[in-house]
Amino acid sequence: MEYTKRALLVVDVQNDFCEHGAVPSLLGSQLASLISIFAQTNYNKYELLLASKDSHKSPKGHFSSSPDFLYSWPKHCLESSEGEKFHPNLNSSLFDHVITKGINSAGMSAFDGTTQLGESLLDLLERREIEVLDICGLNGEANLYNTAIDALEFGFPTTVFIDLSSGSSHAKVLEAFEDLQSRGANLTYAISEN
Repeated sequence: MEYTKRALLVVDVQNDFCEHGAVPSLLGSQLASLISIFAQTNYNKYELLLASKDSHKSPKGHFSSSPDFLYSWPKHCLESSEGEKFHPNLNSSLFDHVITKGINSAGMSAFDGTTQLGESLLDLLERREIEVLDICGLNGEANLYNTAIDALEFGFPTTVFIDLSSGSSHAKVLEAFEDLQSRGANLTYAISEN
């Protein structure tokens, strides 16, 4: 059997995307714990463990006092704020690289970001010869959704773990995931189908 180089990409498990945050996802803190357990117990299946994070400074047109939650949002994940930090239930020490995005833009996809050394996510994946992406995380109808679309457009076979992902409402996430499936993403359970 031929070895396939896989990467796990955890999208935006940050305080502002969890309960009581500026743009909360359902069960965000619980999913942060489950994602940590999954990453720790499955690290040997992955060539890379990656996490993305919003870190906004002056994202032109992204913030609004009357957000439409499609193109504009409440202020969130401001650079160096508590909301920008990974949720404490997420063991960030597990990750080989953190992809930071959105300093001066919306940064709605992890592919908009760079590593600590300034390398783009796409360049990192290509340099490490990653063939397949598994994606999970928060803000499922926006940042996770856009990340998965970009992964598919860049030609990566992409799986979204539905039991390790969430968003602002079940209906919005279901709509986003159905669209991803129609574009060729594989939707599956990482832990169980219950």
